[in-house]
Amino acid sequence: MNQKYTEEQIAEDFRDFLDREGIEVWAITWNEFYVITKRDRIRKEFKDKLEYELLNRAIVIAYGNAIVLVAKDYPAKKFLHKWKNPS
Repeated sequence: MNQKYTEEQIAEDFRDFLDREGIEVWAITWNEFYVITKRDRIRKEFKDKLEYELLNRAIVIAYGNAIVLVAKDYPAKKFLHKWKNPS
């Protein structure tokens, strides 16, 4: 993968995608994440810088085993649910 996007460019692209698609949460497979970010490896420094750039745009990122989860960091009504204690 020749040309790498900067973390700032990736954060902008993620924000634009979420807004354009009208979605609050985006689940990305790891394979797709590597393609989108134009990376062969994902290093801790990259993750930290990307997280910082996303937080500046009110977006959070979580790295799972199977997916990378990107979400807007604000209370979207359809995702807010009152906790009901089962007892």
